[in-house]
Formats: sequence, C-alpha cells, structure tokens
Amino acid sequence: MIKRKLSMTEFEEELGKGFDHVLLCKLSSVEILSAGEYVGIDDEVTEARFFDAGREVRLFEQNGEKRAVLIEDEENDIADIKIERLKGNTLNIKKYISFDEDGQAYIEAIRLCGAE
Repeated sequence: MIKRKLSMTEFEEELGKGFDHVLLCKLSSVEILSAGEYVGIDDEVTEARFFDAGREVRLFEQNGEKRAVLIEDEENDIADIKIERLKGNTLNIKKYISFDEDGQAYIEAIRLCGAE
C-alpha cells in the first residue's frame, strides 16, 4: 500500500486521472455518486472520497485547512475486503493489514474500493 499526503495541486492532478465513484459527506447528507454524476464540491461538503478498485483520494479539512491523502494498492498488499450497505448502496471497503515487530496483525489503513 502506498499512502501519501498530497498538495492541492497534486490532488487536482489525481482527480484528472479519473475515478469510478465519489462519496461526499455533507453537513446535511451523505451522497454516493458515479464519476459521471459528480459536479464539484460545495461549501456543505466536509469530506470527499474519490475511489476505484486500485486507489482512493480523500479530501478533508483539518485545523481549518484542506488536506488530501492518496491510498493506492501495491502488488503484494495483504488486504481484506468487506461489503457494507449505506443509504441503499453497497460499498466495498478494503482494509490493509500489516504486522508489528512481534508479528501481531493490525489494520494499517482503510479505504473505499467499490460501490454498487
């Protein structure tokens, strides 16, 4: 798994590569959209997740500043996919599993990887 912080310029570049789905967390609702339905982020959005089978870019606010993070698959990742329902939609959630120095497994990151 590759996980890295993005500048706002890098965030825009990643969006330009395209995504299958968008999850928008708004003050009044949560929306799950296909990429073709996405029209932009308004003032009501508190978090946005742009995702497909191989990666997710998350936009959120922290201490009054917009932040972005990329989580992307690597070839030898150990992961588990769980299916959950939200507002009549099915979400596929990938949990990346790592091991500490004692060999104990833990979840290093979680991201969205599909929606129906």
